[in-house]
Amino acid sequence: MKSSINIIKNTTITIAVAALIASCSLEPELTSTYTEDVLWKNENNVDLYLNSFYPLIGSGYYADAIGDDGFSDIAKMTLPHSNQNLWAFGSVTIEPANNIFDNWSWGYNWVTQINRFLDGLRTKGAHLPKALREKAEGEARFFRAHVYFMMARRYGANLIIYPELPVLGDSNHAMSTPDEVWDFIQSDLEFAALHLPAKESAPSGKLTTGAAYGLLARTMLYAGRWKAASDAAATVMSMDYDLYPDYGNLFTIRRINGTPNKESILEFGFIKPELAYNFDSMYSPPGESGFCYATPTEDLVSQYEMADGTPFSWSRHGSDPYKNREPRFYASILYNGAPWKGRTIEAYEGGIDGWGYGGNTTCTGY
Repeated sequence: MKSSINIIKNTTITIAVAALIASCSLEPELTSTYTEDVLWKNENNVDLYLNSFYPLIGSGYYADAIGDDGFSDIAKMTLPHSNQNLWAFGSVTIEPANNIFDNWSWGYNWVTQINRFLDGLRTKGAHLPKALREKAEGEARFFRAHVYFMMARRYGANLIIYPELPVLGDSNHAMSTPDEVWDFIQSDLEFAALHLPAKESAPSGKLTTGAAYGLLARTMLYAGRWKAASDAAATVMSMDYDLYPDYGNLFTIRRINGTPNKESILEFGFIKPELAYNFDSMYSPPGESGFCYATPTEDLVSQYEMADGTPFSWSRHGSDPYKNREPRFYASILYNGAPWKGRTIEAYEGGIDGWGYGGNTTCTGY
């Protein structure tokens, strides 16, 4: 009888466990979405959230800057159908619905994302250590200042200031004066400078107090606030920064090798092979199977000085224009006859790097 009872008990337990397994899958629930509370659960999650803003300072390497230069007199885009060339020859006009210089929607999309982070930090991050919250706010406000600065450069600081998330559906916001915009940018960067870590204690590639003071100096120059710009620049210069001794080799440094570089104040790292870039192939000469998307103009080339620091002049140096130029010239400009990767650049018509129909070749001789 006792044995029968044990059998019944064991059978009952087995059935109960089987029923439990049947009703609760042992497989984890996979999802592509998470509640906002997860973002503020711990320091690592907050840091990952902040990382989503870092593409603002460098994911395009130099390509974005070169694209802007293509609208100026220092660079020429080589593809006939590039926006820069279409605009220069009147094929593309500037209209409200089609403005190739527009970064308004780009900027306010980022401002909204950053303000959403700051709102969550305030409303859901109270359990986090105070120092962490202040550092996180400093990073976010640095990026917000950067975005407003990028718009201010283009629109003359006639912008709408959003110090926090706008009320949903509220579309009536007055334009701020340029002084109010520069005040806002200055306030964000001054807060960031006070709460971001020194470079000695910051992880590689992360924002530092030096980066905040550096951007503050730059923005205040645009604002015409000379004292604020000078003070911020002096603060950066008092820190442990210095020019790299070899300008040409500066661009060959790999962070993974641990090469010290005191010149780097604000950087965006590319880690091979996980995070790579195609800049070299896009802008290399055609003789290297490069696409040569842009070429320097003579306006830019002539700005490089002579080795003794005097200005270059075609009237004085035209007989041998590429001799005895400053080191930055030889590290930056490929001219006809320049040594390059064991060969000589052929930037003349008919040369492997020279001009040809259809683009992807030099259109300036450089």
